[in-house]
Amino acid sequence: MAEIERDDLGKSVGAILLNENGALLNAVVATDGESFYSVLSPIPDIAAAVFQTDVPGIYSGNFWITAFDRDRNGNLFVADADGRVHTNLTGSWTIENVTLGKGLRTVRCLPDGTILTAGTSGTIFRREPTGWLPMNEPVSQWINDIDGAGELDFVAVGDAGLVLKRVGTGWDRPEIPTNATLHGVLSLGKDYLVCGAKGAIFRSDGTAWRDLSFGSVDLFGMREYRQEIWIACGTDGAGVLTDDGIEARRQTFAAYSIDTAGQFIAFAGNNIVVRHDGSAWHGFGYT
Repeated sequence: MAEIERDDLGKSVGAILLNENGALLNAVVATDGESFYSVLSPIPDIAAAVFQTDVPGIYSGNFWITAFDRDRNGNLFVADADGRVHTNLTGSWTIENVTLGKGLRTVRCLPDGTILTAGTSGTIFRREPTGWLPMNEPVSQWINDIDGAGELDFVAVGDAGLVLKRVGTGWDRPEIPTNATLHGVLSLGKDYLVCGAKGAIFRSDGTAWRDLSFGSVDLFGMREYRQEIWIACGTDGAGVLTDDGIEARRQTFAAYSIDTAGQFIAFAGNNIVVRHDGSAWHGFGYT
């Protein structure tokens, strides 16, 4: 596969990152059903009257980007489905092997500088000067998302209701009453929210997990925005968590990825990326 511009290839926006100025960086993945080609595609200003669709990608190749994040210094860490992390840390792109043959599904740069990745191997890896080192004994479930304050305080979630909580140098594996696939976790200081398939939402206050699940809508990620908890609700669009359930805020697009920065929040799903500034919504589709 050579060109992402080929019209016969299906395209999707698999992950997004927002800057505080509203600029977006999107992982656009094209596939013919057998192989994959990914591009990190910037959108400098999605609200511009005339959007320049020919802005070149900043990185691309014959791999499937599954997630990416930015550290405190602006360096990018990009996970792929072949078990590798691509980084521009040295000023040029390099590829670091993590767990070859077992795909990565998340990579997170935590506030204390810790960089973590995990996926289908059931192992959480921490980036060190000597390479990516495992932090836990492998679990049987895939790990889908990680969030937290730092190396000694974070939560990872995954398939079949998996929750792994880092507590100091040890681990807690709380049993929550669901076998749903958990797609997202959000750190709220000492509290954590996790969400997933079939409307699963649980909140921890540091000691116990409270069931907040509503309905049957599949939930894919959460962010705090303007003192509300916004949720990517798949084909049901964007919603907000309330005491009575999930209040729909926009249902004109699919939302599988979510990010916030400054005054903005953004969603992506299928081949669409959408940004909201608290009043106006602006979108762009990759065709």
